[in-house]
Amino acid sequence: MLAQGFVNIAPEQNMVYTNPFGQWGSGLSLVDWNQDGWPDVTACRENGPAIVYTQTEGQFLQSELAPFCAGEGKSIQWVDVDNDGDLDLFITQEAAPLIILEQADDGLWIERSSLSNLPLFMPLASCASWSDYDRDGDLDVYLGAYHVDELDELGLPEDSLLWDVWNTGTSEEWPSVTNKMFRNDGDFVFTDVTEATGLSNGIQLTLATLFHDVDLDGWPDLLVANDKWNPNAYYRNQGNGTFEDLSIASNFDFVLDAMTLTEGDINQDGWRDFLITNTPQGTDILLTYNPETAQFEDITNAHFGSLLSESWTWGARFMDYDNDTDLDAFVAEHYPAQPYQLNHFFENGGSENDHLFFIPTTDIFPEDFTNAHSVASADWNRDGRIDFAVHNLGNHKIRMWENVTTNANHWVEIELQGVLSNSQAIGSWVEVHCDHPASPFRSYTALGADYLSQSDLVLHFGLAEVATIDSILVQWPMGLTESWIGLDVDQIHVLVEGESAASNPCPSLDGLCAGCTYADACNYEPEALLDDGSCFFDCYINNSSCGPGTIWDEATSMCIALGFDDCPTDINSDGVTNIADLLWFLTDLSFPCPD
Repeated sequence: MLAQGFVNIAPEQNMVYTNPFGQWGSGLSLVDWNQDGWPDVTACRENGPAIVYTQTEGQFLQSELAPFCAGEGKSIQWVDVDNDGDLDLFITQEAAPLIILEQADDGLWIERSSLSNLPLFMPLASCASWSDYDRDGDLDVYLGAYHVDELDELGLPEDSLLWDVWNTGTSEEWPSVTNKMFRNDGDFVFTDVTEATGLSNGIQLTLATLFHDVDLDGWPDLLVANDKWNPNAYYRNQGNGTFEDLSIASNFDFVLDAMTLTEGDINQDGWRDFLITNTPQGTDILLTYNPETAQFEDITNAHFGSLLSESWTWGARFMDYDNDTDLDAFVAEHYPAQPYQLNHFFENGGSENDHLFFIPTTDIFPEDFTNAHSVASADWNRDGRIDFAVHNLGNHKIRMWENVTTNANHWVEIELQGVLSNSQAIGSWVEVHCDHPASPFRSYTALGADYLSQSDLVLHFGLAEVATIDSILVQWPMGLTESWIGLDVDQIHVLVEGESAASNPCPSLDGLCAGCTYADACNYEPEALLDDGSCFFDCYINNSSCGPGTIWDEATSMCIALGFDDCPTDINSDGVTNIADLLWFLTDLSFPCPD
């Protein structure tokens, strides 16, 4: 029997933080910044200190860590910028300097933004997405700017209430800023590679960006959601340090008042779906990527029907709240001209209902009329049920929706730790294989998804009645693929890159399991599970690199058997007689067939 879905625990936790004077919402993070195993809450407001509620075993307490936001904090993200294993704080602000604080070993915080080469000032609204686009082991950043080149394009009279708001980003004090791509060069220093990567796209009204491996080739691609008249953009990572603009070719170049980019496989077909929220001038759009046509297709009506029409929606989040394997959704609502609109929680009807969303009863999610903008999810009390928080505008306090659903469904949660890859393993694919018709269940680690929000990086998978996991497959950002077997359900598992040796032993390769897997190669590695392209065959062509059991003979300039009598059938002199000798014999006897 299903008990009530969500209750707001913010009042009992004395979490009364508000953002009374902001414009279009402020950032929210549910990341475990101090890495004690319990997700924390970080939020910002207009012209005031950021708030950090640090959690321990279900109790949230206000932290002394409170950097001051001179403007309105937009993207608030905990990022391991210097790849040293701890998390640094990154905040973009409206019409105020960008903030980077390094978390030092001695517990101190060091200001790093001023020498970073990143643009310190961004216009009206700014977002940020992180990924290792060049796969060199650290995280790079794409900054989205919201800027109107000419206010006249809006058609607003100069006495309009919105004129001063938009003018913040267009006056001489705040000159035009385009979206920018920055490569991480280490030690909190970045290089502008916007032009070099092919990501220069002029003045935009960008509200959301997302790095994601759209085509499943292992390289993070870039999606950009733009407001008003700017088409949305899709840039495919070509794997050589550059991106190809496929916006038009992929049908991603539609125009709407785009607010967020939220992703998840809502129909369990193995391909990611992308929700882009909108204003009442048009419905929200749910897109899926079709690998056969390499295009995005609109599947909104098939899954949401008219549920998202005539709404002014902002942040959103897909999550499996009842652990039945399919993803449900929360969509934040705020119409500036008519505040206090109803926020939306949608339940996924599952495969038996073609994954059509519906509105559950208020016993599952109570009516909530707050001016909601940003939403982030986490299993913050580590009970196997996904929770979520919502940051609001005006005098509406933050909402902490704790999941109290009771059923018999199982779950598993996966935390990744990169070693060769970036420490947060951003850009990883995780597959959970089990005895379920929709298996494998897949998820991707992204940093900078959703509208101004950062969700917990621990991946949550509902398993329904499945009580045994066959295997969990991880494809790390640097290319290594590993498999874990024998992991229990209803637990959190920390998987470290290169340490799957417990289930796939390869000690001579330091647990990384990558090497030459071709048995006839000179450098064959019997323990290797992943071929790294290093195989060579010089020992078969009179080179001093001889195969196992042979040694180079200077007199004959051949590999000869070590410790063996002459073996006339060992044609290639590798110390054994096998199929390779037969191939050499057939090659010597070969002759062309007549025409």
